[in-house]
Order: sequence, then C-alpha cells, then structure tokens
Amino acid sequence: MVVHLFGAFSSPSYSNSALRKTAEDHKHMFDPTIADTVIRNFYIDDCLNSADTVTAIMLAKGLIHICRNGGFHLTKWVSNNHAVLDSIQLEQRAKEIKCLNLDYYKHPIERALGVYWSIECDTLGFKIVIQTDRQTTHKKGNSFYR
Repeated sequence: MVVHLFGAFSSPSYSNSALRKTAEDHKHMFDPTIADTVIRNFYIDDCLNSADTVTAIMLAKGLIHICRNGGFHLTKWVSNNHAVLDSIQLEQRAKEIKCLNLDYYKHPIERALGVYWSIECDTLGFKIVIQTDRQTTHKKGNSFYR
C-alpha cells in the first residue's frame, strides 16, 4: 500500500507516525528544536507551542520547511504576536487572521484540542453547556439515587 484512506479510524495514528518519521528523517538539516517541536508539540494536526518572538519565528519557518520535506503543508497559523504573524505568508495563516488588520482589531478566539484560546488575552477557556432536560444522578453512601 502506498496510500491510506482519509477518514479511517486509524488515520490520526498513521498521520502522527508519518509526521514523526519526517522529523526523524530530516532532523540533521535543521536546528534540533525543530524536530523536537514536531515530536513533542504536535497532536494529530495541531501544533501548540509558546516561545519568545525570535524563537517563534525561527520555529515557524523551520516547521514549515521540515514538514514540507515529508509532504506536509502547514496552514492555519495563529499567533498573538504581530511579528510572528508577519513572518508567516498570508495564505498560510488561519482564515480569521488573513483579513484581520491586527493593528486595529482584536484577535479572534481560536480552538485547539477542544480548548478555547483567547489570542488577545492569551488565556485558555472552556465552553460548558449544561443540559437541563436530563435528570442528574446523586451519590449518597454506596448507592446511587435519582
């Protein structure tokens, strides 16, 4: 087999393995932190990392290039730092960031790994929906009561 079906139950695992293999195969061509970031900071198709401006720009450029060597095209880049975003080509930025004038408008809220990230405040949050139409179960002693 030379291809894997998109959407198969095992696809995330195969994708992650291919991404890690790409980092291992090409790590000799890049700063060691690039391959390390691929191995430690990617979860399926999201990369989450925090770094100072100079390091973040270097990481972004390195990640784009190392992943390109393995056939991966990184897109949907988001940062709360103008200099970092300016270093990313417009077509590689997240859709909400492409048309945003960062000098005049607040950054949008993004989702990563089920967590909401307020880019402007650099805070994480959760959206909780309480369903009131369900009965709750309360524990009392060793038995459960409804």
